[in-house]
Formats: sequence, structure tokens, C-alpha cells
Amino acid sequence: MGFLSCTIKGIAGMRLPWRQSVAGAALLALSATATAAAECPGPSKTAFMVRSLQTELMVAALTCQIRPEYNAFVSRFKSTLVRNGKVLRSYYSLNFGDESKKRLNAYVTQLANKTSERTIDARGAYCDEAKDLYSVVLDTEPGYLEAIAVNQPLAEKNLPTACRSDIDIVTSD
Repeated sequence: MGFLSCTIKGIAGMRLPWRQSVAGAALLALSATATAAAECPGPSKTAFMVRSLQTELMVAALTCQIRPEYNAFVSRFKSTLVRNGKVLRSYYSLNFGDESKKRLNAYVTQLANKTSERTIDARGAYCDEAKDLYSVVLDTEPGYLEAIAVNQPLAEKNLPTACRSDIDIVTSD
């Protein structure tokens, strides 16, 4: 019978027979979820996803020469962007104290760089997708921007580690 080696949020798991590993993984998953919730409350997680969407649209505006659409986005969703920006600043302040501004700026820069890197190999396809995204976003009522942000394909991947709900189960003999 094979064994499972479980790793949850970077915590080395145990090597147990399959049934015990599944039960252990479930318990560790619940524990990891509780820990992640304590480190990154729901409003913070949503604020990170809104920032990710905003960055995606900003990079698209610059890369695809569609700046008027970005300006319309910012105007339409200004209060939502400001509110989520305050949540991010609060998250960083609580978690990093005096380093908060530096850490937040580093996160935003890294996010923009990662987003920009994706445009290099397939700019035409990226711009087509970006224009489609702008259509969806600009047709959205201001109160629903968070719902759009949370449902973006890269929303979860662009979260800081503390806000992710990743569970990795690795099989081995």
C-alpha cells in the first residue's frame, strides 16, 4: 500500500497509511484554514483581489494603449478602490508595523511586474482578453466590483501566502 506525504501551507506532514493520511490531511486543512483566516481576514483577501484586478487593468491600459478605459474604471469604482486600499494599508500595518508602507509598495510593484511579464509573449491575445475584461468591468455596477475581482482566474494566485488556501498533497511510496 502506498503512503501519502502531506504538506499544507508549507508545514511538513506525516507519512502515514492512506486512510490515516486522508484523515490527517482533513484535520490539517481545517487547521490551515483557521490559521489563514486569522492572518488574512476576508476583507483583506478581497482587497488583495481588487488590487490584483486594478493592476491587471492598469497594465492592460499601458500595454494595449487603452488608457481611457482605465480612467473610466477608476472614476466608476473610485470609492470601492479607496475603501479596499484602506483595508490593504490596515492589513500591512497590523502585520508589518513600521515596515508596512515598504512592504505594501513592494507587493504592488511585484504584482505589476508579474502582470506585465505575462504580456510579453502574447501581447495580441493579452490585449484582446484585456478589452473583454474592460467590457465586463465597465458594465458592472459599482457595488459588484469585489465579486468581479474575486472571480478572476488569477485572483487566488496573486494573493500573499498568508491569504491563500492552498493544500498540497504529495504521494510517495
